[in-house]
Amino acid sequence: MKKSILLLILVFFFTNGCRTEAIEETNETNIVSPEFQYNYGNTVNRNFFGQVLDRSGNPVSGATISIGTSTVQTNSKGFFLLKNVSVKENFAHVKATKSGFVNASRVLLPTNGDNRINIMMIPATTTATVNSGATSTVSLPDGSSVKFDGSFKNENGSAYTGSVKVALFNLKTSDTYFNETMPGSLLAGNSQGQSRLLESYGMMHVQLTGDAGQNLQIADNHTAEITSPIDAAQLASSPNTIPLWSFNETEGIWREEGSATKVGNKYVGNVKHFSWWCPSLTTNPVILNVSVKNSLNQPLGNLHIRLSANSAQDYGLSTNSNGLVTGFVPANQPLIMKIYDNCENLIQTSTIGPFTANSSNIDVVLNIATAQSTLIEGTLLDCAGNNVIDGFVQIFRPTGNNFFTV
Repeated sequence: MKKSILLLILVFFFTNGCRTEAIEETNETNIVSPEFQYNYGNTVNRNFFGQVLDRSGNPVSGATISIGTSTVQTNSKGFFLLKNVSVKENFAHVKATKSGFVNASRVLLPTNGDNRINIMMIPATTTATVNSGATSTVSLPDGSSVKFDGSFKNENGSAYTGSVKVALFNLKTSDTYFNETMPGSLLAGNSQGQSRLLESYGMMHVQLTGDAGQNLQIADNHTAEITSPIDAAQLASSPNTIPLWSFNETEGIWREEGSATKVGNKYVGNVKHFSWWCPSLTTNPVILNVSVKNSLNQPLGNLHIRLSANSAQDYGLSTNSNGLVTGFVPANQPLIMKIYDNCENLIQTSTIGPFTANSSNIDVVLNIATAQSTLIEGTLLDCAGNNVIDGFVQIFRPTGNNFFTV
């Protein structure tokens, strides 16, 4: 199978086969959930590939990747590939699970061509062990903490007595890998079921485990107090009271649940259960479609696009092999768009928006010098001389590595 790749570099090839199970869904238009008012669109088939790393940048092998009923495991490099997966036009929920790690996920607006996904998984490392029946507080050096009243329950709802392992993780908005680490996307449903886009002030994950390794939760009619530090760059604009949102792992969206109060440089609030929690303002979401080509009208794939708004929230996107990328951006706000090559060199900075329609399209033409890009064509064969259908091309450079589908 012949593959054209627009980039500069030497090439090393390896393959990874996978199997996709087809899923049957009713093809409906303008699906609106009675609880979540969002246009999911028609059912379509899309291709997905990506890499799963841990927070240290090491590949996570053997992680199970699920999109609907289609599944595959990551290979030794953390790569995965799923083709012709049945998803919705405006919503694809990709889940990554492996024992010893916090469940990870990514929600995206799938485009034609290959949809690239980068996921960072958080090790489920025990921060501290507490006991039921006693008030306790678990803290991290950055000032994030959770306070328990000592009442816990098993997954079946029965009361739990014993020690509780607490794994606490705080994700700052200034984290370099914020977009790769956070669950889902910033798409959310408020208390009225309206679709919103989060303007996050940080995220916190808490996992509770019992003596037998079972998952635990806060007991019914009890709460825990969470304290989340506010990033220094957001402190001046942070409101005194802010809505709290929890991530629903089944739906793949954030749900509004209560509020938090600013105490000094932290937000403090009470929660009834644990998953991911996020103090956040919101805006109306806009679906932004971006096409990036060079002056020769060739699509430019694997470019990293970062959009920042007045809220200081950063939105990260990457173009696929067709030079296309689609994602959520905030409505009614001008955005600074920075485009980087796959070596993370800044190519262009511009201001776009504000966008008021539910969906907007922009075309970008980059005047990249010929010496900066090379078109590499080749035929990838296996050891028996057969064409490789489902595989990867990995690029090794002094400044870093990259990969593409075949």
